Amino acid sequence: MTDTTTATEKPIDVTRASVISLLVAARKQINDNRGSQAEIWWDGYIRAIEHVLEMDGQ
Repeated sequence: MTDTTTATEKPIDVTRASVISLLVAARKQINDNRGSQAEIWWDGYIRAIEHVLEMDGQ
């Protein structure tokens, strides 16, 4: 596991479309897992992806 406190900041090379694709797939998963424990995990995953999209360009 990488120690993020000493790692140099380097942007990752990923397109916005790729991140949105992850978001679409996650929303499908959360809909398929309503009422289960997995729904909680997918909700966190979706929130993380949305946060990444909000930070785009910063």
